[in-house]
Amino acid sequence: RLRAMLDAGRAADPLAVARAYQARDRFRGRLQRVFQDVDLILTPGLGQIVPTWEAVEAHGDDVARLSRLLMRFTTPFNMAGVPTLSLPAGFTAQGLPVGVQLIGPRLAEPALIRAGCAFQRATDFHTRRPPL
Repeated sequence: RLRAMLDAGRAADPLAVARAYQARDRFRGRLQRVFQDVDLILTPGLGQIVPTWEAVEAHGDDVARLSRLLMRFTTPFNMAGVPTLSLPAGFTAQGLPVGVQLIGPRLAEPALIRAGCAFQRATDFHTRRPPL
């Protein structure tokens, strides 16, 4: 699967890569404007509940689709270069873990850590373990 991702990167059209850089820069600018009005953003950690191994295998070699499903809330902020903090936030009725992600503006790591500590003081999700 890693090889498929590397091959896809090598085959990328240079014009498409340039457009992706432009889109990233526009997103960074919009995100910077959002942080003028808010301190932190809270999003789901993953794009769906953690898939079972069988569900992952069902995607076969379609790594790109699986990646889009799982990382749709993390990738934009990783590409924008802003700090994030992932936290456990509970479990589904089937016992699968659920997480959230806090996002801050550039250099906001101290605020993220304070917010994460406050969240963990107010909840006990970080102490629970899923049944195996």
